[in-house]
Amino acid sequence: MKVMKKIMVLIGMTAFFVPISPAAERERRLSEWQRYNQEMGAQQQQEVADQARRKELTKQIRAERKAAKDKATREGESWFAGPKTSVEQEVENRIQQEQRERGIAQLGGQDVLQNVGEDRTVKGLVSEVDTIYKGMEGGASAAQEEDWELAERVVTMDDQVKAWTKLLQDGTALKNQLTALKKLKGDAGVLVDNALQKLDILLERAPWSDGKKIMLKVLNGSVPKISEDLIRDFIWYLYKLSYDKGQGFEEGMWVLADHQEKIFNWLKSYPKVYQRQSTHFYEYRKDRSKKNLGIDVPGLPTNKQTILFDIFTHWGQHAGDKKYLFIKPESHGVQHLDLEAVSHAGELAIARARKYVPGADDRPEWRKERVPYAVSSVFSSIVEKANEYSALGSWARWATTQVPLVSNKLDQRDPLIISGEQLGIWKMKEIVDSLINQNKIELNDPLIARFNKACAEYDNIDIRKGREVILTEQELGSR
Repeated sequence: MKVMKKIMVLIGMTAFFVPISPAAERERRLSEWQRYNQEMGAQQQQEVADQARRKELTKQIRAERKAAKDKATREGESWFAGPKTSVEQEVENRIQQEQRERGIAQLGGQDVLQNVGEDRTVKGLVSEVDTIYKGMEGGASAAQEEDWELAERVVTMDDQVKAWTKLLQDGTALKNQLTALKKLKGDAGVLVDNALQKLDILLERAPWSDGKKIMLKVLNGSVPKISEDLIRDFIWYLYKLSYDKGQGFEEGMWVLADHQEKIFNWLKSYPKVYQRQSTHFYEYRKDRSKKNLGIDVPGLPTNKQTILFDIFTHWGQHAGDKKYLFIKPESHGVQHLDLEAVSHAGELAIARARKYVPGADDRPEWRKERVPYAVSSVFSSIVEKANEYSALGSWARWATTQVPLVSNKLDQRDPLIISGEQLGIWKMKEIVDSLINQNKIELNDPLIARFNKACAEYDNIDIRKGREVILTEQELGSR
């Protein structure tokens, strides 16, 4: 009996090591190749159909947004108010939704995400994570290196910035989507688990992770020795906080609650800090001859290379004369008289020119401290109605506040309007509340409803000037 068992085992082992015949191997490979071609053909057909659908959706979405823009203009709201996503992103969102619905229909009502192994949604998410991971781990600079293995380890600052920016904008959504897919089995489950591991590594290494630690140390008194790297991580953390509260931007600024000037003093201690002139929060300065400060910090999102910053005292009714710090990332510095300074001057000229167009700074991806047109226009109407005040036309009224030379000669408007537009939304709200309390305008007046609706888009109204990102002590992570 034992001999028979040994013989059977030996036969099994022999069979295991017997090679597959060449003919069988060729047949297997041919079958796989045919199946691959069929899958690729179907995928290409679907991609062609999706591309045609993209063109159709692009026209449709643009028409929808134009109609919404025309309606907003008729109702006196900002010309630039609208969706937070670009037309291209909205098209992709709808395409993905249609793909999902199509998959559900093909599977007889079963969610396409349950289609183990070949699900396009899983592969798409995994591909996004891989793109970010490769941007950090290397490979992007391979064309510049003869040694491919060495090239895979070469990562430029531009590679890193692109990868971190992608992670900043999409990291949270990617992790939530992948986490929801952890229940998948088989190949799809392995792909999801690997992608989540990579994503966790990236999030742990992200500059804003260190930036938060730096912020806590500064606020708690254990101030780290300042360096360019620490400043860069700190600024990335501010970007992360902005995106977390749905206020991420390409152009804009932060206003930080820095009542004891801890953050300001830390930034000011940087050896390469320099003075810069600007008009930001000019009305709040006690010494208006005093210049702001600048630090050149390469490696920030959206090609920003420098920051402008300064402390100011907010003397609004609800601010209690507390100190706030504004920080504005910019693309070009002015420390040296070179191409950077010339480029900054060009951007400044363009920014000044935009002031002539109401709502020109109200784009969804911008968060500047200028009062949005949707608020300022209805505010002017409220004051004029309350005081039965007749003045210049609405566009000319707005323009005269932006150009001092014109304003000094032509501005005959109500002082309340001037005060509100100079100091910002918090002052406008204070004035409107006062007019209501004085019974100069009724609380149920349609203009009041429009004003409240325009203000409701923003947080921290009691200290807000315009569309800047305001970060309170709690949001900054202080203990």
